[in-house]
Amino acid sequence: MTEQVRVTREIGAPAEQVCALVCDVTRMGEWSPENVRRFSFRVSTMGLKVAEWSYAFEPTADGCRVTESWTDQRAAWFKPLAHLATGVGDRAAHNRAGMEQTLERLAAAAESTAAPS
Repeated sequence: MTEQVRVTREIGAPAEQVCALVCDVTRMGEWSPENVRRFSFRVSTMGLKVAEWSYAFEPTADGCRVTESWTDQRAAWFKPLAHLATGVGDRAAHNRAGMEQTLERLAAAAESTAAPS
C-alpha cells in the first residue's frame, strides 16, 4: 500500500491567486523548506514509467551551470517495444544529443535577455 499524507488549510485569498503562486515553480523555495531549486518531472505512458528528467542549477562567477539529467525508468521488457515504436535504438545517445541541443538553445535565450554587467 502506498503511504499518502494530505494537509489542508483555508487561505484568505482567491483560488486563482493562490494557484498562480504555486504554479510559479521559481518561487517554490519560498513556500517549501525542502525545495533547493532543482526542477524535475516524470514521463509515463499507458501507466508505465518511462523516464525522469531534471535540471539542476549552480551559480558560477559568470552566471550559472545547468545540468540536465535523464534517468531511464523503463522496465527491461519495455525497452525493445519502445525501440520498435520510436525507431530509436540507443536511447541514451539519442537523448544526449537532444539534451546538448536543449542546453544550447536555453543558453542562447538566457544570454540574449541577460542584463549587462
